Amino acid sequence: MEISRSDKRLVYLVFSLSGACALVYEILWTKYLSLTFGNTIFAVSLVAATFMGGLALGSFLLGRYVDRRANLLKIYALLEVALGLTALSFPYALKVVEHLYIFWVNQLPNLPWLVGSINIIFCGILILPPTVCMGGTFPLMCRFFARSKSGGQIGRLYALNTLGATVGAFAAGYILLPSIGLSRTGYLAVTGNLLVAVVAFLLAKRYGAVDAEGVNNTGTPAEPATRLRFRPILIAIGLVGFFSLAYEILWTRVLLLFLGNTSYAFSMMLSAYLVGIALGGALFARLVHPGMNEKKIFLILAGLMSLAILASAPFYDQLAYLFQNAHEASGERWWHLSMLSFLIVFFVIGLPTVLSGALLPAAVSILDPGKNRTGEGVGLVVLHNTLGAVLGSLVAGFLMVPWVGLLNSFRLLAILNLVLVLVLAFHYRQKVFPSRVLPALFGIGLLLVFIPINWNDHLINSGVYCYAPKYSSMGGIDKVLERERILDVIEGAESTVAVHESLDETFRFFTVNGKTDGGTGTDMATQVLIGHLPLLLHPDPQDVLVIGLGTGITLNGMTDHPTESITCVEISPEVVEAESYFRQANGEALQDPKVNLVVKDGRNLLLTNPQQYDVIVSEPSNPWQTGNSNL
Repeated sequence: MEISRSDKRLVYLVFSLSGACALVYEILWTKYLSLTFGNTIFAVSLVAATFMGGLALGSFLLGRYVDRRANLLKIYALLEVALGLTALSFPYALKVVEHLYIFWVNQLPNLPWLVGSINIIFCGILILPPTVCMGGTFPLMCRFFARSKSGGQIGRLYALNTLGATVGAFAAGYILLPSIGLSRTGYLAVTGNLLVAVVAFLLAKRYGAVDAEGVNNTGTPAEPATRLRFRPILIAIGLVGFFSLAYEILWTRVLLLFLGNTSYAFSMMLSAYLVGIALGGALFARLVHPGMNEKKIFLILAGLMSLAILASAPFYDQLAYLFQNAHEASGERWWHLSMLSFLIVFFVIGLPTVLSGALLPAAVSILDPGKNRTGEGVGLVVLHNTLGAVLGSLVAGFLMVPWVGLLNSFRLLAILNLVLVLVLAFHYRQKVFPSRVLPALFGIGLLLVFIPINWNDHLINSGVYCYAPKYSSMGGIDKVLERERILDVIEGAESTVAVHESLDETFRFFTVNGKTDGGTGTDMATQVLIGHLPLLLHPDPQDVLVIGLGTGITLNGMTDHPTESITCVEISPEVVEAESYFRQANGEALQDPKVNLVVKDGRNLLLTNPQQYDVIVSEPSNPWQTGNSNL
């Protein structure tokens, strides 16, 4: 019996709901695990990589499994139940893992690389079981709706699931977590999974072992999708995943300079990214027609993605003016400002993400695994794409930004993206472009790379999200920023730190992701007193902890007291590097023999270190920001 149109729409709806729950979990678990493993870039990246690795593994393993099974809706329901139950147990499992983590950190105090390896195991224990279930749902649904040529249908499913993920990311960041908290948000997502499972069970009972067209899921599987001739497109979609997530990491770093390091900003950027991916899937579904040259479409999409980055990245510093206008137009009304900021973010990342979103279903269409191998084909494409994405996010964040900076990272990735298009076009040379088109495309890319346009350091580090009212009241961004010079910009894995100096050289200050975090100007009194007062109030302070190095001025004042040891913990290596510009003001406090500098998350140090302190001074004065708020 063929499934009715209304029931097909119901399946689409619950599949979107499943995508929404998945993104709620990603945001939720990242917050939970940052409290255990810390808020460093390594800890956050580890969680993200494990999450995506689970999706890739689930897509690959379950994609092959569902091709050999009949009642797909029943399997889908079981996956949702398993996902809901493992998600429900997550907070309780985390408590056990936290105790084990603290034990091993103290057993291996001088082996951080070994502790990091153990953290990978812990993340795998917590995250892999539910994410494997998540990863299996997409190839299963693609197999359920499969036709002889399924590219358009897969694009439609990809769009629907990603659209649901967009709603989940936005709802979690803007509504659920602020209003009902972590635990209840998790329970709500579990309820969503169980609701999806109930609907799927009822439909499975009604229709049995048929697909969406009412055809029994039996038959001889088509040619395996792992044949040698499929390797080029699988490698290509893996590289597309590499470039796409590397771009996302770089966009996040840039946009945080204009939006601030808040949970809302992360949710906004993730939502905008997912909207683009969903629109890309829908776009490919509309482009599909009989006789379409999928290879040509794939190359056009990948080439345009590269050119869009090369043409736009040199002008990202000008976003300061757009965000300043958004603050002024909104009158600082929060929801108005959020909507205008979202539109600006999508203006920046929209075209490349739409093109990226269309490339995954295009790759499946090129692979053309056949109806009876749809699960395996989709699983292979998602596996390569997701593993590439994991690698891209790590390479961009840990290697490219510290080595060549943000702008040059964009340029390097875009050129490598063009090289991929050129190589793949050569492989398909008889069927795609005329011989002169690709060299011309590559030449345009190189021209865009070598156009001598660099970012204005003042604009990119202007901190509009924090200082927009100040700029408005003092005649505009340019008028304020022309009163200072920038001595250095340090772009590292953790943050972007800029060291500023007044034109008359009377004071210096530094900014972290655009916001001033210390200097030798008007906030000197705060920096001095925050260290002196608690030590004066304590009758006999011996062991002292300072969370946050900043300029080192607070630390300098504390070294004058008769303490035995002062431990200073600083999360950002970039701030440690910037401290050298303030040594005249801080008296080279780090050289004091009783001072011990630890580059680590402050909360994580207190969680794992059994040492007791007589006085703890928390330097970060911005509890509204992600990371600092955990203190």
